[in-house]
Amino acid sequence: MQCLIHSFKYFGGVPQHILFDNMKTVTDGREQGVVKWNERFAEFASYYSFTPKACKPYRAQTKGKVERAIQYIMNSFYVGTSYDSVEDLNQQLLRAMNVVLSS
Repeated sequence: MQCLIHSFKYFGGVPQHILFDNMKTVTDGREQGVVKWNERFAEFASYYSFTPKACKPYRAQTKGKVERAIQYIMNSFYVGTSYDSVEDLNQQLLRAMNVVLSS
């Protein structure tokens, strides 16, 4: 949830809808096809006034959209990157994100 808060600050707002994988910190599974939201996460979503959406289980077309950004960072940013500390790495990644988002 802290990462989401950071993203809200970075992008300057909270989107109306956010797509999530079916991880335990977000959902408690499904009941007759209906998502059961994790109670703490549901309170978080309500507080920040966004509607969470869950990826459909076993539907790679949906899940790939969520994981593609991580794959890009792992394959394009980290390869050949050297850093002195976690703070240095975070600053380099932030600069790289700003370049990608401004293109």
